Amino acid sequence: MALAPLTIERAYMTFLFPFAYHMQCRDQLCIELTKENFSFFTLQNKSLEDDFYGESISI
Repeated sequence: MALAPLTIERAYMTFLFPFAYHMQCRDQLCIELTKENFSFFTLQNKSLEDDFYGESISI
């Protein structure tokens, strides 16, 4: 099976937490991440789109 050439014009990377946590420690983790200026992103919070993706991209 031959692969067709693929022209990529634009690509976006996403990152996941590089760690695991126990559910009973979740609240403390959230507190610590907030202290470090971590932003919790959700697709429902459209106001963060520009911060994460720039003005030209909409999710």
